[in-house]
Amino acid sequence: MRGKRNQWASLLKNNAYHTSVVSADYKFAKGSVRKISIGAFGVLDNAGSANYSKKSINLSTSVIQNLGNPDHSRHSIALGVNVGLANRKIDLDNLQWPGGPGSMPTTDMNEKVNFADISAGLLWQYKSNTHFSFQLGNALLHVN
Repeated sequence: MRGKRNQWASLLKNNAYHTSVVSADYKFAKGSVRKISIGAFGVLDNAGSANYSKKSINLSTSVIQNLGNPDHSRHSIALGVNVGLANRKIDLDNLQWPGGPGSMPTTDMNEKVNFADISAGLLWQYKSNTHFSFQLGNALLHVN
């Protein structure tokens, strides 16, 4: 899958927000008791007059395990993990401050940062029949 989005282009002109995404995924073992999937995606964001940009590449995997009898299983549990590397950059010299040029407040903000990004989630699902199911889950994003 590929995607591209431009936000606020009519208002911000050359400083509009641009987002590009590319992703792919694959599901192994369809119809078995355990379902495993893998995926990868990349995101490129550019925004504003400060040339803020964020680039990331991520690898994901998930496992869905049916609990009990494979033919009549009503319960399943799923675990997903995402690991990525990202780069964030901003050009502070292009920002305008109330006191005019050269009056930028002192900051310890780095103009370029590389970092890892880790997320995980867990889901339990109950299906009583084709008309009712219940899900309970939790996810931790940006764990590090």
